Amino acid sequence: NTSLTSPEANEDGPEAASQIVKKAIADEADNMEILLKRQHNACLPISRLPMELLIAIFGSTLPPVEDAWQMPHAPSINSLISVCHTWRKTTLGTPALWTVVSSRDSFSHVERALLLSNPMPLDVVYHCRRPTNLDLTSFFEAVSQTSPRWRRLDITHNGTPEELEWMEEASISMLENLYLEFDPDEDDWSPPRPLNLFEGSPLPKLQMVTLIGIPLVWELGQLAGGRLRHLELGQIRSDAPSVPQILDIIRLSPLLTTFSLHRVPVITGNSAVLPTLRPQALREFSLAEVPSASTSQLLLCIRPPQCPLFTVRNTIIQEEATDFFSPVLESALQTMLRDRKGKRIYIVFTSLSTMVSNGHYSHLQINGEAAIAGLEWVGRCLESQTLAIRGEVHVDVQYLEDFSPDDVPRAIQAVRSIPNVLELTLQANPDDWHNGASLLRSLALPHVEGSPGEHEWPFPQLQLVTLGGTYSLISIFIQVLRARLGLESTLGLQVLASSYPPPIKVVRVRPYFGAHRSFSRSELDELQDIIGAGGGNVYWRSRLWKDWPKDQPHDQPDPVLDRFGVI
Repeated sequence: NTSLTSPEANEDGPEAASQIVKKAIADEADNMEILLKRQHNACLPISRLPMELLIAIFGSTLPPVEDAWQMPHAPSINSLISVCHTWRKTTLGTPALWTVVSSRDSFSHVERALLLSNPMPLDVVYHCRRPTNLDLTSFFEAVSQTSPRWRRLDITHNGTPEELEWMEEASISMLENLYLEFDPDEDDWSPPRPLNLFEGSPLPKLQMVTLIGIPLVWELGQLAGGRLRHLELGQIRSDAPSVPQILDIIRLSPLLTTFSLHRVPVITGNSAVLPTLRPQALREFSLAEVPSASTSQLLLCIRPPQCPLFTVRNTIIQEEATDFFSPVLESALQTMLRDRKGKRIYIVFTSLSTMVSNGHYSHLQINGEAAIAGLEWVGRCLESQTLAIRGEVHVDVQYLEDFSPDDVPRAIQAVRSIPNVLELTLQANPDDWHNGASLLRSLALPHVEGSPGEHEWPFPQLQLVTLGGTYSLISIFIQVLRARLGLESTLGLQVLASSYPPPIKVVRVRPYFGAHRSFSRSELDELQDIIGAGGGNVYWRSRLWKDWPKDQPHDQPDPVLDRFGVI
């Protein structure tokens, strides 16, 4: 009525009045439609959910904070807002849905999240390797005022060290998770000034720390809360911590479960005053490419009662081998093997490394030119009476062709010296397999011990052999089997011994498709005849060879048959 009697309607005539009436009716219809939709939505089952449950469902639709460096939050949260009035009101009124602040989102979304998340703790993420809408300086100018609320700080930065200096003055007393990775351009790298994070102020709630490439001023008082559970340091090329500092951190962290050092030039301490720690909660312990002297000190001082994941990896030169392969390292190997729970000891040997594992995730790995010395040391440890843990061994020898000709005899002898070998895997290049064949031939000849007729066979307990790569190994392996059974072979004179090793039970042949020549049926049949006579079987790829159909090609790749891996 007001619209019809307005001066504008009277002045413009009946036509204008008609338009005003139509608009008023349309607006009223829209309002009624909105009310009806809201009434309809209120009757839906999801609208009868408790608000707490609805908010939990909303939260589960958002990307996890661990993926915030690669998945923006804005698209997911905007989808919730656009569904209906109730969802929009709920989303905007729930601070817990806005706690992730990431450089993957727009500046407007960051500002909105900072406002709507109050007073909840914040998870702040900046990652330079993904497309970002803000540079580091702009991003932290926007979020720095909320630093007292930061619960998680995750930064990956490839700029200059000076761009991180703001962290020295930030106040972050609520911080629980800290991840800092500094990855500068290698061409412009120079030792940055070590950072004194947060002015050295205590971080009583800190639980997770990962520092990669970040040199720090180490303030033990920051860990006074004793809640630290995870400590990982990597690729710190300057101002690295010392062994005493690391031991102090572990001593102040009774809840520590994960400790890892990777490419950290840890400084040694005075061995006479270093304490021995037995961290009860430690479950993951890893040292990788830490100086040998520091590795020995840390292994000597850190003795966790139980540690399912225990790894040591070092690249050492020949001159360091004598000092590195010490009783301390043997004790660490014993600790690792003690937790194998009846499983075998696994050894992988290549020209680049020697790795011994307990069958779980724990392993000790020696890289570099001392790989052969590492295998010799492992063999001595497994034979040592002081090593309390002994058991069946699986040796995986990969590509002996990569060794220099002068090192091949020593490498083969090191493999032969491993005791209690139950399983052997040999992988060879299809074009260069002669060194692998030399290793096989060495298994056909025993050592003569004591009086004539007494022989010591290499790998006398061998039960399972896996051959991979080239057809040439098959014919040689057949002759090896004949020699170990006391039969005539083409490898030399028939060996007349007082005893022979028991027959091998299982042979697995895994071809390298694309080699110059395929494995022939006659070779596989002969191999099956020899192994079958001792009650064993030959597996071609992943199927019993004796069950292979005669009319089915055996020398073509098959994604089903080779699902366990084609060598």
